[in-house]
Amino acid sequence: MTLMLTVSKPIVKIRRGPNAGAAVLDDAKNGQEFEVIRLLDDPGQKTTEQWAKIIHPQKRDQDAYICVRLPTGTYLCNVSNNGAPPSDTNDYNRGFMDGRRDMINRMIDFLKSE
Repeated sequence: MTLMLTVSKPIVKIRRGPNAGAAVLDDAKNGQEFEVIRLLDDPGQKTTEQWAKIIHPQKRDQDAYICVRLPTGTYLCNVSNNGAPPSDTNDYNRGFMDGRRDMINRMIDFLKSE
């Protein structure tokens, strides 16, 4: 399950820390998508401000944050769940049943030998 952030305003600043005073790393333009590591809310619940720690494609070794919601309640970005089910589910189930089948065959062989 992966959270994806999509910028919905013309330009949003990508910062080094989760506050408006942090240094600017880059600008994110409308429609750009980023993978979210963690969503951060105001711990004191004094404001509705919300930040997201993201993975910046060009600066993976640096912490990068984007403001999702301003203290006024205005949204700058949308965060959505991109939780596609794992593609190997059928392989896993097949392997599980193969293991069960093997165990059943051993039990049948054991009972036949008694």
